[in-house]
Amino acid sequence: MRYYRIDQLRFTLAIMIVALHGGFLKDTSPDLAYFINNGLFRIAVPIFFIISGFFYFSMNHQKKIKWSKKLATIYMTWSVIYSYFWFDFSHPISVRNFLYVINGYHHLWFVPALLYSAFFVVFINKFRVNKFVTIFLLFSMGFILQHAVFNDYIDIDNVNGFNQLYLYRNFLFFGLPFFILGNVLAEYEVFFRKIKPLVLPMLIVSFIIMLIETYFNYKLYGDVVGVDILLSLLILCPFIFLFVLMGNSINTEVFLNLAQLSSAIYFIHQFVLIVVRKTFIFDESMISLIAIFISAVVGVIIVKVNKIVKILI
Repeated sequence: MRYYRIDQLRFTLAIMIVALHGGFLKDTSPDLAYFINNGLFRIAVPIFFIISGFFYFSMNHQKKIKWSKKLATIYMTWSVIYSYFWFDFSHPISVRNFLYVINGYHHLWFVPALLYSAFFVVFINKFRVNKFVTIFLLFSMGFILQHAVFNDYIDIDNVNGFNQLYLYRNFLFFGLPFFILGNVLAEYEVFFRKIKPLVLPMLIVSFIIMLIETYFNYKLYGDVVGVDILLSLLILCPFIFLFVLMGNSINTEVFLNLAQLSSAIYFIHQFVLIVVRKTFIFDESMISLIAIFISAVVGVIIVKVNKIVKILI
């Protein structure tokens, strides 16, 4: 069964990530930009983890192995493509390079985090660890570490190439909780479908809570830091996913495979942003829009090429 609405959601989230990394609206409306880039757009990566966790739950052992090998291959391919931007060729065997390999360059961090999360979920299921407690404890720890960094209680940035983002925005405190959440939504899908009338109201309430949390972050830190971990995401993201999951599905594969295009846009967009910023002298909003368009066009090409090479998406 193909979940076309989930594919459409993936595409929307991919566009959000390009706009986020492009600094959309920062030039025209800094206040609104903060609420969009450090509020609304922060749903994108968590929902990607939820989607992956949801479908991973129903895979048999053989499919899980195949899925993991494919992800590892894709990660290695794009790490090589982006190696010019992260690999220290003068010191190939170094702590810096090692950290980039295990954590991923820039947006590529999502792929190893996904693999690590899938690995740990196997043991969580095997030993019947309480998933709800695990989600809350891990995500809360990430939340605490994030704000400890923001308030300078922890300051080890750029020590041997270590980025403080690795402390909290990683597979353990960020990816794994949402991946487990995806598992939970798959495991109890029948129950959630029974409470379908409550999904939209809960989505609206949790969205308002997210806006309030974003407001407090803005008052606390201004626009100096990018806030990845919002506590409200634990409520908002699963209800967005459920709302989309339970809606009426429209077949979009008549035109193109949105799931594959979304992946292509995600992987190529950072390269596009680098090139666009070096080529054009525009403000952030225009840079974002140009990058979205070019990423989508190149994404279509990547989807076509991948039918032959099968290592890109």
